[in-house]
Amino acid sequence: MKKISIIISAIAAMFFAAEANAQLGIGAGYNFETMTTKVSDSKSSDNLNGFYLEAYYGIPLAEGRWGAVGIQPGVRYSYFGKTDKSDEVLGFVTKTSLTEHYLDVPVNFRYSFKVATPVRVFAFAGPVFSFGLDSASKLAVSGHDKEYSVTSHNYSGKIVTKGDNISGSTTDTGIKDYGWFDLKIGLGAGVTLFDILDVKVGYNFGLLNRYTGDVDGYRLGTNVFTAGVAVNF
Repeated sequence: MKKISIIISAIAAMFFAAEANAQLGIGAGYNFETMTTKVSDSKSSDNLNGFYLEAYYGIPLAEGRWGAVGIQPGVRYSYFGKTDKSDEVLGFVTKTSLTEHYLDVPVNFRYSFKVATPVRVFAFAGPVFSFGLDSASKLAVSGHDKEYSVTSHNYSGKIVTKGDNISGSTTDTGIKDYGWFDLKIGLGAGVTLFDILDVKVGYNFGLLNRYTGDVDGYRLGTNVFTAGVAVNF
């Protein structure tokens, strides 16, 4: 019993020591999402640009001459979007757009090594639990002082129509074949300056098929490149 108490006390001491040295960080940066659709042997991709805002909690686990290892759970809001505009035809212009909002929960294991007094290099990897907040496809037609738009919310199937003499109507008749959850594996690297500022890049590989319809051989995957900065407190 005494040995067990000593072991529990040692584990508790290590935990509280790690908590005492834990760092809160906040960051922001650029996002680039690639949505790849594959049907049998046919493959196509859409690219969306955006940004992210994040907060994380860095908990050290071990440190020595070889470097430092820790775990870094966090939460991240991500936005992506793209717009395509057609040439004018008979006085009308058509625009199509796609916007996506996510709440991501990355849990990264991080290794860092001091290369000079103000500089540390680091690498990180871990799962990213990605929750889709909203995905909307919009078709807008304008011309001759009139404008009409149809917005389809891809998760819920809601369709919103707006335009002249239309105050705004909503139906639930849209297609709901886009899954809102994805599990990704994140990898990345960067540098820490003066133990305060992180400059980093990363890539998240989507593991799941986001397509939830019944077409055989249809696959939809999302991968994300990130580049940004963060401040550690």
